[in-house]
Amino acid sequence: MIAKQEHPNEDSWQHYLRYGERLYKKRNSVIYCQGEEGAGIYFLSKGMIKIVTYSHQGDERILDLFGSGQLFGEQAVDKQYYCTTALALEDCIIYYFPNRILKELLISSPELIDLLMESLTQKIRNLSTSIMQNAYSAEQRVAITLIKLSRVYKNGEIYITQQDLADYTGLTRISVYKILRKWKCEHIIDNRNKVIYIKKPELLRLMCPGQLN
Repeated sequence: MIAKQEHPNEDSWQHYLRYGERLYKKRNSVIYCQGEEGAGIYFLSKGMIKIVTYSHQGDERILDLFGSGQLFGEQAVDKQYYCTTALALEDCIIYYFPNRILKELLISSPELIDLLMESLTQKIRNLSTSIMQNAYSAEQRVAITLIKLSRVYKNGEIYITQQDLADYTGLTRISVYKILRKWKCEHIIDNRNKVIYIKKPELLRLMCPGQLN
């Protein structure tokens, strides 16, 4: 049984990583697959993950992109089936918490429920934004995504292919290419070697007021 902690850190999972199984996932590797029975949850300590879903025809749709400090896989807690697939966009360090360990943690440190609820609430917000994005213009979709990813990378350099950007925004790769080319001419961004450099983030924010909270 895991010993009860007197002052658990409610702002981060860092305090609890000692109880998880440390995993190293190489770039492009699969973490879990859509349709698999889940047996625990994951915490991304380092790297970047994309969450995708596949249609019956095999078409991929990116539902979310996120970096370190994020919990994922909660959908399959207690042997539910994954309705998405998680893939490593770059080399990742992940901590896996099997259901048995998670249940012990929740008993010994019930404050963890707040962290789980916070993570689920954020994912609902992201899903809501994804559903509503059809009402946005193509440029707004790309702007929202780049600002979100800049918060993940924290340095204005975003490592993402134009195809992944197209899959996430629901646009065609040609549309994404034209938008990025236009913004490059306007010195809003620069892009080379599959890296997008945001030079004027304030102009991207102006394209989509009220959508970046």
